[in-house]
Amino acid sequence: MNLNKVTLLFTGALLMLLKGRYSIKQEIFYLGLLNSIVFFILIGAFFTFTLYDTAKESAERSLKGTNMETSAFIEGYFKEIINTLEVLAADPHIKNFLNGDEEAYRQALMNYRRFEDANENIAYIYSSYENGYLLINDYTPEKGYNPTERPWYKSAMEEKPDTSVGLPYREAITDELLISQSKALKDSRGNYSGVVAIDCSLDGLVALIGEKHLYDTQRTYVMEEDGNIIIHPDESYIGETFPQISEAITDHRGHLTYDLEERTVLGHYNTLEQSGWILVTAVDRQEIIQPLISQIRSSVLIAVILAFFLAMFQNRIFSRRFAEPIINLKERVFDITEGRPKTEASYSYSNHEIAMIAENIEQLAEHSLNKKNSELATIIESTADSILVVGYERKVIYVNTRFCEMWEIGQDLLVNASYDTFLNTAMEKLEDTEIFFKKMHDLFPSDKNETYVLNFKDGRVVEVFTCPLLEETEITGRLWSFRDVTDRKKAEDKLRHMATTDDLTGLGNRRHFMQAAEYEAERSLRYKQVFSLLMLDIDHFKRVNDAYGHAVGDEALKHLAVVIKKLLRRVEIPGRLGGEEFGIILPNTGRAEALIVAERLRSYIENNPVRVGENVIFFTVSIGLTDNSTGEKNVDEMLKDADKALYEAKAASRNRIVAVY
Repeated sequence: MNLNKVTLLFTGALLMLLKGRYSIKQEIFYLGLLNSIVFFILIGAFFTFTLYDTAKESAERSLKGTNMETSAFIEGYFKEIINTLEVLAADPHIKNFLNGDEEAYRQALMNYRRFEDANENIAYIYSSYENGYLLINDYTPEKGYNPTERPWYKSAMEEKPDTSVGLPYREAITDELLISQSKALKDSRGNYSGVVAIDCSLDGLVALIGEKHLYDTQRTYVMEEDGNIIIHPDESYIGETFPQISEAITDHRGHLTYDLEERTVLGHYNTLEQSGWILVTAVDRQEIIQPLISQIRSSVLIAVILAFFLAMFQNRIFSRRFAEPIINLKERVFDITEGRPKTEASYSYSNHEIAMIAENIEQLAEHSLNKKNSELATIIESTADSILVVGYERKVIYVNTRFCEMWEIGQDLLVNASYDTFLNTAMEKLEDTEIFFKKMHDLFPSDKNETYVLNFKDGRVVEVFTCPLLEETEITGRLWSFRDVTDRKKAEDKLRHMATTDDLTGLGNRRHFMQAAEYEAERSLRYKQVFSLLMLDIDHFKRVNDAYGHAVGDEALKHLAVVIKKLLRRVEIPGRLGGEEFGIILPNTGRAEALIVAERLRSYIENNPVRVGENVIFFTVSIGLTDNSTGEKNVDEMLKDADKALYEAKAASRNRIVAVY
């Protein structure tokens, strides 16, 4: 992302932050300050990253130099020992010791002593053979000691003909850090019959890698390929495994970066040819960054000071060229909208194009205001709504013709009249006068919008919407809009009735009945009350239809609906579920009371026939009953139980009540 894009991004962010809070001059100053700060910060960041890269490259060169020097020392150190092993392995007295005599024994030990004296890093030279014999100066092995079982012996046999390098260890007596290197012995017959080994001191190597260098946190250590530390100036790390270090190594040598104990470490590594170990020289990245922090602080302080003075300069120039003409334009347009004489404006120091734009805007504002006033008056007069506008001093500012027609009051009596004049007239025409009066008074100083409905004494229904008139955040009055919704309300009531009522019987239809049952189930569960449910079916209704025709059958259904409504309480809810099947919800009614209601219905229907013309039709009903006394049944389960009970009643000769709980 280039400098311009970053500057625009920060400018946009500040514009959002400052929106509606500061003046134009203030925003010009803050934007100039922000742009200046961003510019200097980006320049500073560029130099900071450059300095960091330079410091990092310098550190990497230093680490690489130290690492290569130490690698050369270690390689030379091991090379000398390996060359010694090569010489000893070729000595006939040593490699053919099993076939030699006492002279060969003395000669071999003499050679061991000679090399030990010649190289101060060699602690011990010894050899062992397949018969378990150990050849060494000044040492008598314990009884039962078998050198062929020792790691140095086995490793040499596995690595033959190459030299084997063991792991460092502490000598029990001297506490000296030693490492064993061994090589298999091949006798004159071509058989591998033993191993010659040298234990050499690593104290010199440890002292070398622990020396003070350019960086305080710089350290050099040796590890195996799996990240196991085998030589380290801090002995607490020896034996620890750090897989993140081995994962950062991708070649025989090179730079690496890894995280260690919440620190980021930079380093250089090299794989030692003789041993296969990895030598790492590393330093904490924080030590490289630390010297840059003081430079960054100084740079930031200088950048802020320069940015402030640059912002002041920009503010003076831009304010006179751009801000002042815009501010003057604002004042002149405000005068136009308020109907006051326009103030004089001077654009002598302004940008010429902005001055021309300002003058054009003034003319357009004046022309547009006159046009919009005319259009608004036309719109308000042509709307189907009745409009009332009241000023803050509770005087009527404006009413349209539709308002005067709705409330039957003259426009000349309202405009500039007291708000109470309208209220007194309205109170005579409304049913719910107290609600209307309270709404009109309570909402006047409020900043809320609200919609409510008024009912006129002549049957009209009017929907009212009211909202405050605001000038910025100050309430300057209130607007009321009245809309006659009488026809819509009647249509809605009719549709609602059709959606919930059975056309034939006038009872609730199945959908309405199910909704009522769900509501009652929820209510009874909330208040822990019992309710019962009846399912009622006319016995042998088909015979009525076959004998008298469907018209008479319909009259029988109407008669049954009338009886049900007559015998039930107002809180009890009947419904036609389909055909000749009816349902009844009995709120807050237990088993005993429900059986009484069911029996009253059954008995009355049996003893009160329906009369259609000259026909007198007797019929009976079967009733299935259930309740939710267990508290575990939902509506569907109750309907199934009631239906099951109804089926049993019909199966048992009909004209009876069966309950299933």
